[in-house]
Amino acid sequence: MNHFKSTIIIKANPEKVFKALTAEISLWWGHQDKLVQSKGDLFRVSWGEPWYEFEVVEYNPNTSLKWKCIDANQIITGLEGVQKEWIGSFVNWEIESLDYGVSKITCVHIGLTAELICYDVCSSTWDRYIQVELKQYLESGIKG
Repeated sequence: MNHFKSTIIIKANPEKVFKALTAEISLWWGHQDKLVQSKGDLFRVSWGEPWYEFEVVEYNPNTSLKWKCIDANQIITGLEGVQKEWIGSFVNWEIESLDYGVSKITCVHIGLTAELICYDVCSSTWDRYIQVELKQYLESGIKG
């Protein structure tokens, strides 16, 4: 199975990247209800009615994070049967420090595969949030 994967190279150090993935999710993705501070934390990301709830199953400061989707209310106009598709999937974040304050971020969404009804919409939306919103936020401090 091919799981969704996106990688970017950005002008930001690993500490700044990790903070964006734990405490500043609202600044590049969706509204974050609680800060992520350790393994076992639960948090929700929402856009009004649609939302995802995650448990932090790995927390390695400035190097990696893993979120498990434990509940969802996914709403995609025109698609039926997608509300709970993300439940049980994992969002893995790897942060690699490169030279001169540059970092490589790799996101692999284990479970987001072509077999899911939402795959086309979810993968293109993830790409936009990672390749555009997260990158722009980390490099300029401004949400796109």
